[in-house]
Amino acid sequence: MKNHSNTRRKHRSLAPLYYTLGSIAAAATIAGAIYFVVKNGRRVSKQYWSVEKFLQISKNIKLDPVVINSASAKEIYENFIHEKQKVAALRNKYINQHPELKPYLNNNTRTAFDFKFKGPKKSEIKKLLKDMPEEFDAHNFIFSKILTNQTFTEMKFLKMRFSNLELDTSDKESNKLKVTYEVYLNYEYATGSFELNNVKGTSQSKYYFKGNQTVKVISDSEKWNLNSKFANNLEKNLDDARKIIRIGIVKNDPKWTQSNEFREMIFKWFKRIFIENDAFPDTYSKDEYEIMPFNETSSGDDFVRWNPKKGLNNLTIKFFYVNKKNPDIKSPGRIKIFTILKV
Repeated sequence: MKNHSNTRRKHRSLAPLYYTLGSIAAAATIAGAIYFVVKNGRRVSKQYWSVEKFLQISKNIKLDPVVINSASAKEIYENFIHEKQKVAALRNKYINQHPELKPYLNNNTRTAFDFKFKGPKKSEIKKLLKDMPEEFDAHNFIFSKILTNQTFTEMKFLKMRFSNLELDTSDKESNKLKVTYEVYLNYEYATGSFELNNVKGTSQSKYYFKGNQTVKVISDSEKWNLNSKFANNLEKNLDDARKIIRIGIVKNDPKWTQSNEFREMIFKWFKRIFIENDAFPDTYSKDEYEIMPFNETSSGDDFVRWNPKKGLNNLTIKFFYVNKKNPDIKSPGRIKIFTILKV
């Protein structure tokens, strides 16, 4: 009995010590802002983020101020709008074909529907909702065009999603895009102040930031797409090319279009209309670069080719850009093909 009594006394005397050590450990954990959860059988640490820290880091996120793309800023924006409208049209068509879906399109209504709605019609509605075309994914579209300069911390603990794209109308050259994005806390690696689950990751959350930045788009492509100055003046300019091609007909010379004189005249014409209509890409400006014939053979006779066979009437011109100050700086070879009818 004496031994049992001593043992109980020891347990009682140690109990405050256990409690004290436990309190100290808990306090240290909170102070260290590290929380542990079990995920897929392994221990994962989560870092605590205050709202102030979240907002401060979110405001410091930077997009790459300059983006090189084959398309211009205007073309990227117009493509964005086109894809957005196309997806919206598909969804509207689907909803009009299934008007019974309209009460369940709102997320909150759909959640209530999942819990309360019963009977065979529920599975039918759920299938229609599942088969409905998805909404336009603005993030994926913009993410493929715009680069971010996020740090490791920003990438790990924050979730950033692009939400909108606009053409910067204040820019005279129309080569800038206004990019809107949203930032949320990444709850896979971070934790924050208490919020309801249906609030987390939404615009109603305390851990939500919406920002926008302007990026400049530098096009690596020539400015001769539809509605460009080059394209608008092309038909008029092709008349001069037709006259050069017809010289062989007037002279009754079947080898005219294979001669050096023909190639030089055509390239001179091409260079003139190229410069007059400012078709230079942003990466090779007309002030710094000159357009030159590009030869892939040692004979130097393949930079211009005329192919009238089977009515193709294709005029192929190979060219490249050479830096005016340093000829060693050159672009890769490029090709432009004109289809010239009524020769």
